[in-house]
Amino acid sequence: MANTSVKKRNLNKKLTEQGDKPSEAKLTNGKSVDGASAKSKSKQPAKENKNANKKATKQQTSAKTTKKSAKGVKASPFTRLLKLLFWLFLILHVIGPIILHYSPYLQRHLIFLNFVKWPPNLNLTKPEALGLHSVRNFYITQEKENITLGIWHSLPQGLVDQAIKERHSIKFYEESLKSGKPIILYMHGNSGTRGSGHRIKLYHVLKALDVHVLTFDYRGYADSSDVVPTEKGVVEDAKFMYRWVKSRAGKSPVFIWGHSLGTGVSTKAVKELKESKEFPHGLILESPFDNLSDEMKYHPIAITHKLWSDFLEWALGLADIKFDFFDWMIVQPTKDIGLTFTSDKSISDVHIPILMMHAVDDLVIPISLADNLYESALQTRPKDVPAVKYIRFEDHHDYGHRYICLSPELPKIVGDFLESGIKYFNSKQ
Repeated sequence: MANTSVKKRNLNKKLTEQGDKPSEAKLTNGKSVDGASAKSKSKQPAKENKNANKKATKQQTSAKTTKKSAKGVKASPFTRLLKLLFWLFLILHVIGPIILHYSPYLQRHLIFLNFVKWPPNLNLTKPEALGLHSVRNFYITQEKENITLGIWHSLPQGLVDQAIKERHSIKFYEESLKSGKPIILYMHGNSGTRGSGHRIKLYHVLKALDVHVLTFDYRGYADSSDVVPTEKGVVEDAKFMYRWVKSRAGKSPVFIWGHSLGTGVSTKAVKELKESKEFPHGLILESPFDNLSDEMKYHPIAITHKLWSDFLEWALGLADIKFDFFDWMIVQPTKDIGLTFTSDKSISDVHIPILMMHAVDDLVIPISLADNLYESALQTRPKDVPAVKYIRFEDHHDYGHRYICLSPELPKIVGDFLESGIKYFNSKQ
């Protein structure tokens, strides 16, 4: 019995040990493999994968951190300003001038600025909406070139009541031109339309002076024919308008008034009218210049371009051979396409009364250019023609380029000139 129980205990012990431990050998691919070795081998790839994943995660985290830190570092306001100034300089003084030099289309548009329609969205067919009463809007087509011009006719104050009685009929407006009251044909400057604010202010002044005002938009401007303007084209428009007015004016005196670029248009138009023995009663030049080349050189926008050109001339050694880089790059191309407006030459053939007005604080057209034009007029002025009247408005008035129309002296200045022009014209009959 004792031996049997001892054997049973030994047997149970062995069974227990075998159950607690894994088998010493397993069959792998038909071969006996050590259990511990198989376990360690199976763990190695898992460890390697785990390490690789950790490494990739670290790299991704590092990349994200670098990205965040790069985003977090912003350029200072001063650096951003320098970059902006650099690009502006590059566009305005390098890229822009090169494009302009080789593009006649851009040259014309930058001289005439006819694409600038300010104020925008004006309904020019309804001048009363702009505060202009007893003003007729109409259109005329010159058959020769098939160019249509948009026009306003503002009645003298003395005819307003009669116009109301006549219900502002077209017939009344045209027949009123023969009333004997002075007629001013107004030629505006570049940009804007016949409805621009400073021009409307002038129409009010002239209405109060009891004169007719006919103002029009050149080809390419406002609601006139949509073509690219040229110097020859706008001068043709001016002459066409003068002849249209003159043919309906009877014995009423007709004066021409030009402002800014309109002084170049009107001076050349009057010169060419003289060639066909057509003489207005007088020419009024408000804020004039001597020629387009000088105006381009002395315009405020050209100052930095001139400095840059002077630097290039010095750097490239061109100063010694007297090469004008600004003239070659900007001015000469406009001459090549026929944009000159040489009023200093045209005025020598304008033998009618002339009134010039300019503000000393005009920044767009420096008064020195008006002085040059005045000197040119004096040099060739016949003795039997009235002297050129030149009015300079001091800078404390702040009239600048556009607002001589605000001068309380203007009605008397213009009124006296109209009277003297009529007297001179009558004396020559």
